[in-house]
Amino acid sequence: MNILKVFSVLALAGAVSACATAPQQSLSNIRDIQTQRQNAATRTYDKTPDQIYDATQIVFNAMDGGDFIYDLQEDRLLASRMWTFFAVFSSGWGRQYFEVSTQQENEKTIVTLGEAEESNVGMFSLPVSTRFKDHLSIGGNTTVGATIGDYNLFFDRLNYALGLSKHWPSCENVQSYRNQETSKRLVFCDLIGIDDKTP
Repeated sequence: MNILKVFSVLALAGAVSACATAPQQSLSNIRDIQTQRQNAATRTYDKTPDQIYDATQIVFNAMDGGDFIYDLQEDRLLASRMWTFFAVFSSGWGRQYFEVSTQQENEKTIVTLGEAEESNVGMFSLPVSTRFKDHLSIGGNTTVGATIGDYNLFFDRLNYALGLSKHWPSCENVQSYRNQETSKRLVFCDLIGIDDKTP
């Protein structure tokens, strides 16, 4: 009889917890976050696109140099890195995609960063097959993907790689970037397989 009571309580607790939902964001809140991210994802430089691409490769290689692959196109640099993990009863394969697009205007270069992620996790997961993605959404999903802090961290690192700053923000000292949005995760620091080296 006691086992039946315990089972009933566990079943009831499971049913009640399954009915709970996370608070929903309003569409105006989502639009505000996307606009702030879009603004943070773009900077203007007195550098050529090739200088931007070379400096970007320095930034990405410091993040996880051994796993990045690149594709240079007419007005953009595509980059991606693959990550894996293996546990007792599961495995995971994922890929992180970056797109650094450039547009020249009045002898200046407008630079925009896009980021996306894809993963397969489970007992019998398969690798992510797409090597590159372009025309990535800027501002994207409000719960997954690059945040305002990520964009600012990337451009602060790019400034260092371009010789415009003497400070390289490592992942050990990124609390101020984490606090720029309610999501505390940083795609440049908190995903699997990131090295966080200083160039």
